[in-house]
Amino acid sequence: MPIAKPLSAWNEPIKQDGGRAQQILQRRIDQSVAEYEVFNALETSWGGLCAHVREGWTIGKPPYGYRA
Repeated sequence: MPIAKPLSAWNEPIKQDGGRAQQILQRRIDQSVAEYEVFNALETSWGGLCAHVREGWTIGKPPYGYRA
């Protein structure tokens, strides 16, 4: 059976002894911030797409059977 290797992020210090609470807290905070940034980017880009459509800008090719 292979030996499990610990997973760590680039901004986590390498610690071989106990006391992992701070590491886990920092990792969860980083994950939360990253998830917020993803959803913020998605909402912002969707809002921009909707604004373009409302203003009459054509985005992409028209569907089959339609003319631009």
